[in-house]
Amino acid sequence: DEAIDREMMLEDTAESKTSLEEYLLNAKVDMDLLQSELAEKNDMLSMERGRNKNLKDQICAKEMELKELDNSKTSARKELDSATSKISQLQDDVEERASALRISESKLSDMTQQIAEYERRLFDKEASLKQMQDEAIDREMMLEDTAESKTSLE
Repeated sequence: DEAIDREMMLEDTAESKTSLEEYLLNAKVDMDLLQSELAEKNDMLSMERGRNKNLKDQICAKEMELKELDNSKTSARKELDSATSKISQLQDDVEERASALRISESKLSDMTQQIAEYERRLFDKEASLKQMQDEAIDREMMLEDTAESKTSLE
């Protein structure tokens, strides 16, 4: 009877091990997908940062032009009218670019939060995977002990 019980326990342990191995494989696939998504989000984040820097540089350049035009408007009334028109145009341009920068910064913030979430999920998956691996090792040792007990019983 003990041998039959141990044989059934051995089969249950083997089935549990197979099930656990399948779960581990799925967890590894999920982890690989999360890592791919994380790399993709990091790439998007880098591109967005590059665009933000470019927009900031453009804004600085436009602001410099705006200051130069503002200083030269006192030279003559014609130049004043022309400069005023250019200043207005540049201010609109700066506002558009500043608006685009705010939108980009918002996207950057969202992406940073998404990356933090992906990193947290990846950490959770890794911890879960480690726990499952430990359980698989424990089950493997139990399986070996059961097999040794069965052999000695036989």
